[in-house]
Amino acid sequence: MDNYSLIKRLAMEREMEEDKVIELFSSVIQEFYQQKNDPRAELNLHFDPDQKKIFPYRVYKIVEEVNDPAKEISSQDEIIQKKKGKIQDGNLLVSIDLKELIDYQEFLKKIRSLLNQVQKEKWSKELLPYQGKIIEGEIREIHDDYCLVNLLGGKAVGYWKKSEWLPKEKLWKGRQLRFFLSEVKEDADYPLILARKNNFFLQKLFALEVPEIAEGRVVIRDVLRDPGILSKVAVESKENSSIDPVRACVGKNGLRINNIINSLNREKISLVYWSENTEQLIINILSPAKIISLIKKKDHWLVIVPQSEMSLILAHGGSVVKLISEYLKQKIHIKSLEPKKKI
Repeated sequence: MDNYSLIKRLAMEREMEEDKVIELFSSVIQEFYQQKNDPRAELNLHFDPDQKKIFPYRVYKIVEEVNDPAKEISSQDEIIQKKKGKIQDGNLLVSIDLKELIDYQEFLKKIRSLLNQVQKEKWSKELLPYQGKIIEGEIREIHDDYCLVNLLGGKAVGYWKKSEWLPKEKLWKGRQLRFFLSEVKEDADYPLILARKNNFFLQKLFALEVPEIAEGRVVIRDVLRDPGILSKVAVESKENSSIDPVRACVGKNGLRINNIINSLNREKISLVYWSENTEQLIINILSPAKIISLIKKKDHWLVIVPQSEMSLILAHGGSVVKLISEYLKQKIHIKSLEPKKKI
């Protein structure tokens, strides 16, 4: 086995230091030897930088009287007398032939498994600062229940489960998308958990596109969202600010809001003015529909609208009404008012 060529190739593939790969090689050689010989055997593995090879030795302590044959050898033993090993610091080092001990394919499989684990741990730590932020990625693999996504130019892989796919979102290998890195799980097969339905994703997109939000001059107070379909985003300006929060989020010629919409598979996003007054907030969310009256009942809200506004109120399958109901944790009843007939 040309172990150095393999070490060099694997180090380049995984963008790891050769010393780290050598360390893994040594641990696997020791593990394999102990499994196939004596689990108590002590090995010494030396990497010679000049010869570019790992030299494994079985280590025995030289003693006058042997009590543990797995770890000790008599000073009168034939191996010592005939100098068949190397003596170092009171120990006998007997060379081991790796070709006789290790199946190459089995060894390579184990090494790759360990490298995968080390690489996952490495990227978990390095990507931990990205948790809770937006990260760009490219779809690498598409499966029935999840996608694997290349991150940071292919240096890391994210896990994007189906429950976080947006409705009717077309997926293909190589597609570039923005994601929300919702969690970094150190012990998972794929530790970098990606999301696109998460409401924090929407809020982070606004922070990226709207400087006034990033600077704290405009605040998103709440988000009512049916991911991939529509969102109502309630915003307000900080006290003593002359900024119109809705206009700031829309941007000149709608540039800012369109960038966000495009990042969310053309999700319909409406900006509304926040109000501490629940009645006014409901009216703002239902805008641009005209409301005749809004009545608070014991266990629900009654919204009375002109007959001509019903189609607008119940657009998208009544999603806006459902979102308000979920937000308030109360039912919303819509009633239309027929126009008075002229006599």
